[in-house]
This record gives sequence, structure tokens and C-alpha cells, in this order.
Amino acid sequence: MKLIYKIYSPFFLLFLLAGIVSCNKSKKELILRDALNEQESALLENYNEKAEQFMNAKIYDSAFVYYSKSRELQILAKDTLGEGHSLIKMGEIHFEEGDAPTCEESVTQGLALLENLHPKEFHSIEDSQDRLEKKVQYLSQAYNLLGRCYRSLLNAERAIEFYDKAKTIAREDSLALCILENNKASVYIENHDYEKAYRILSGLMTSDVVLNNIETKARVLNNLGNVADILKKPEALNYLESSLNIRRANNLPIASNYIQLAKFYENKNNNNMAAFYAQQAYEFAGIIKDTDKRLEALKILIYVSAKKEVAALKYIEINDSINKVRRRNTTGFASLKYDSKNAEAENLKLSAENAQAESDKLLLGIGGCSILIISGFVIYILRQRHKRAKVLEVHNTEARISKKIHDELANDVFNVMSYAESSDTHYPEQRKLIQDLDSIYQKTRDISRENNTIDTGENFGNVLREMLTDYKTATINLMNINFDSIDWNQVSKHKKITVYRVLQELMVNMKKHSHADVVVIKFAIKNKKITIQYTDNGQGLSKEALIYKNGLQNAVSRISAIDGSLIFDTSMGGLKVTCTFPA
Repeated sequence: MKLIYKIYSPFFLLFLLAGIVSCNKSKKELILRDALNEQESALLENYNEKAEQFMNAKIYDSAFVYYSKSRELQILAKDTLGEGHSLIKMGEIHFEEGDAPTCEESVTQGLALLENLHPKEFHSIEDSQDRLEKKVQYLSQAYNLLGRCYRSLLNAERAIEFYDKAKTIAREDSLALCILENNKASVYIENHDYEKAYRILSGLMTSDVVLNNIETKARVLNNLGNVADILKKPEALNYLESSLNIRRANNLPIASNYIQLAKFYENKNNNNMAAFYAQQAYEFAGIIKDTDKRLEALKILIYVSAKKEVAALKYIEINDSINKVRRRNTTGFASLKYDSKNAEAENLKLSAENAQAESDKLLLGIGGCSILIISGFVIYILRQRHKRAKVLEVHNTEARISKKIHDELANDVFNVMSYAESSDTHYPEQRKLIQDLDSIYQKTRDISRENNTIDTGENFGNVLREMLTDYKTATINLMNINFDSIDWNQVSKHKKITVYRVLQELMVNMKKHSHADVVVIKFAIKNKKITIQYTDNGQGLSKEALIYKNGLQNAVSRISAIDGSLIFDTSMGGLKVTCTFPA
């Protein structure tokens, strides 16, 4: 999820109006046929074969194209079963590309078709049996995929719900049922319900199906070792090493084994062994191009390696690279979803028919936009004149309120608390009153401190660094990268105030809401623009949460007042905020 807030100049109005005028086209209704002809049927079969080939080869963009083409023909043929399957596979591609919300949307749409599949679509007894079996197969795939989807979205309750739905249609004592049970255990581990996860995994290790399937056995052993370590069970290391040996002997991916062993030794405070296995995980994940495992290994190295800053910089580099690729793929898939040859032909025809009308509209738009530009310049100049004064006025108001809270409210509460403490009686109610007064006193002190006067002189760099350092604790690892690359003496007073308050809001949000344990703040200046990139590994932020968090909304308002922009990005988990403004 990415939210961007930015101030636009009046020139934007011209392009906006021209775009609106050029897109104002009428559309014809497409008439669908009830069935496919022989040529279209052959095309559909070809599309399905190509889609499966590309899917198995993990060439997801090509697979997505052919599933989209298949779906178009399935809609023409009113093939609900086939269309439902195509939607589920398209959802799976979105999931593999890191777009869980779009995956949820696509799979849910496919489920609606499958669950409401009407018997009249079955043309014979043989056809009925075959399609019913496929329906069960596709439903199982959809339920399992939604379970994985909700697990990635940290919705444990919904993930378990869909794994259980998939279990109801899986064959008893089947490998699919065992995999679903292992998936459920993974959700319980992530939700800290370790005892329940341990019972499920221990039960799986008594199943002949699991013991006879090398890949599943290794996966279950690795998860079991992880839970056993958390529960302080002595057999934990044996489980982890057994899983590693199985995968080594059978040439299976072993990055996840090294990660669990790194966590095991990290929990034992053996940083050397933890760093060794984390480095092994990082290297093997690189060989198989598993970027998620590389990031997980780097997170461990940030804590246990002697070269923490190197690991942190590599983490940011890989994370940024993944975000760019997945954003590009998400955009590509979205355009493919709505693109078709009929639409292209229709657009060309409409463009020819309406060329003269569009030209007239554009001329009219340019004339109107000229008036808007002149008006916009006047408004822009007036607004710029008052911006700096407004920022300073807000700061002075905050400082005045802070002083009043400290000098009056906090002192009054302290005096009442002192009187209560000096009283001879010590009833429980009195002790409770003293505790409540102390809590109120601390809150007033915090409010006062967060809104106090900021030193914007030559000492500003030290003041900003000290404020950030105050949020570093035994459980929160905070790093400032390239802090000294900014010459704060060259930054105007009102911009220093804005930077201080925006970073303060982000740190307060991190401490109160995100539960992050790694925070990296990177400073840079290029082309007379300062960029501050804040990254944490907390629980992220939804669009709805941003709307209701006054602190972060204040940060948006502050940065816009100095012609800057804030970009909020939680597409890869955690929170990434990029703040850019003129130096």
C-alpha cells in the first residue's frame, strides 16, 4: 500500500484538463455469444496449455497474459468453472508477485463463480462427474490460497478459517491434508500460539504420509524445531539438524533451515554461530533467488553480525529493489486485466469518429485553462508569501502551549500529588489516587516535551540527533545513516522545525503503534533536494489507519507547507516513509 501527499503547481491544471478532455469518449456495448466456434475452442485449449507451461516455469507475466486470454473466451462461452479457475490462477500470480490484496480480490471473485456453479452447465453424466471433481480441486486451491493470502496480511483468524475450509474437501490421510495442517501450524507460530502449533506438528510426525514424503517431512521438522526452541524443549536442535540433513541429502532448498538454526543460536546468545548460519542462509537464498529469505537472513545479521551497518544497508537496497519490481509487475498485471483486442479496435474507431470534436474540446480547454493558470499563479504567489510565517506561527503556538502546560498544569498536578503523599492516611484509595496523579503528571510532561521550543541555530544537528537517539532502547535498534551529509546550517529555520516535528511524529508512531525492533533513517541530498528515508519492520500501516492517526496527518500537513512530499509505503511489510523537500 502506498499513499502519496504532494503539492502541485498551477501548471498541473493544464495537463489535467487536457487529459480529461481527451478521455471523454463514448463506449459501445459488447455483445457476448453463448458458445465458442471451433476456431475459438482450439484457441482456448492453446491458451490454457501455454498458461500452465509458463506458470510451472514461474514466468508469471506470460502466464498471466494467457490466463487473461483464456478467461475472455470462457466468458464468451459462459464457462463458469473455467473462468473461476482462471481467476484463481491469476490471483496466485498476484500473490507470488507480493500483491496479497489483489490476490484476495481475484480469488474471492473466482470462488463466487465456483460456489454458485449451476448444474445446467453439466451436459452429460460423464461431463458432470469430471466437472464436479474439477470444482472440488479448484475450491481446494482457492481456499488454501486465501489462507496463505490472509496469513501474509497478518489476519490469523481468516487464514485458519480458509485452511479449515480446504480441509473439509481434502481426502482423509492425503498429502494435501498434511500440508494444510502444517500451514495451520505456521499461522499459530506467527500468532504466538506455540503449544497448539507444537501439538499439530508432533501429530504430523506420526503420519506415514509425512514420513514417506521427504519434502514435507523436512518442512515439518524445521517448523517443529522452531517451536520446540521457543518452548525450551531439549530436542529442538535435533529436529532442526535432521531437517537440514534431509534437504542436503536430497538437494532441496536449505535457506529456511539455516535461518531457523540462526534463530536457535541467537536465542542462545551465541552470536558467532547465529551470524554463520544467517550468512549461509543469505548466500543460499541468493543462489535460488529467494529475496524474502535473503531479507530474513539480513534481519538476523543486523542483530548478531559485527558489521551491522553493512547488513542494514544491504537490507534497504534489496527491499527497495523488490518494491520497484513488484510495483512494476502489479501495474503491468492491472493493465493486462483490462486490455483486449476488441477494446483497442474500439478505441481506434472512436478516435477517428471524434477527432474533430476532440480538437474543439481541446481548444476550449486550453482557453479555459489559460484563465486557470493566471488565477493559479496569483494564488500560488500569495500562498508562498504566507507559508513561512504560518510554519513559524504554528511552532510559536506549540511552544507557548508547551510552556503553559509545564508551568501551570504540570506544577498544579505535582503540588496536589505532593499534598496527597504527605497526608497521614494511607488507604488503598489514596495510593490509587497518587498513582493516577503521577500518571497524569508524566503525560503532561511528555506533551510539554514533545511541543517545546526547538533550537534551530548552529546546534540543530545535535538537537535532532539527540531526539532520535532518545527512542533507541534495548529492544529497538535505531540507526542513522549519512546523517552528517546534510549541512543543517544551510537549511532555513522553518524547514528545520518541520523536519524535527515530522521525524518526531514518525518516532512516536513507531513507539506507540508499530512495535518495530529495527528502525533505519537515511539522509541524502541531491539536486538541491533533501531526502529522508524512514524504514522500520513493524506491523505497517493501512490507508484507514493513516486517515485516523492525527500525528501522521500532522506530518503530512507540515511537509506540504514547505513544498515537500511524504510517501507512505507498506507493500513489503513494516513501514517505509520517504520525505523529500527543497534544501
